[in-house]
Amino acid sequence: MKRMWSKNELAKQVKEVKKDITTLVDAQGHNRFLEGNIKLTSNVEESITKLYGKWSLSGTHIMFVFCGSIADTTALSAGFWWQTENLPEWVADKIAVVFATNSILVSNITLHADDYTTQSVGCTLQKRADTKQIQLYVNSVTLTKDRKFRCQFDLLIDNE
Repeated sequence: MKRMWSKNELAKQVKEVKKDITTLVDAQGHNRFLEGNIKLTSNVEESITKLYGKWSLSGTHIMFVFCGSIADTTALSAGFWWQTENLPEWVADKIAVVFATNSILVSNITLHADDYTTQSVGCTLQKRADTKQIQLYVNSVTLTKDRKFRCQFDLLIDNE
């Protein structure tokens, strides 16, 4: 008969595994598992409500996730919506710029309303040359309803 772990025993095992994982380092001695915050940029702080914003490095993957809401009829000029906070420079150095002077990738954000209608707006994930922080540039958009959105980017980086 298989032994079943109690909830407390399982929680203890998971805690030990997490502890072991978070202490892994790369060849240069940097932690392989890190996370930090994403903040709204000052030009949109009064137009967008932040619901969630995090970046996370897990081994060779770095993920950026930002969720927000925007009120009906809000008109946003083209510009930056968010940027990372406390992203270590050594991590930023591993994120390749692939075109123009600072662009990492081009995508679209889908803005959702409660009635299942959507709006889409183009965006570009970029790396700032001065601070090495990652930021999201979004094209102009005028909302036709109250909308919520999630934008997420998962990048594979060279983390030996």
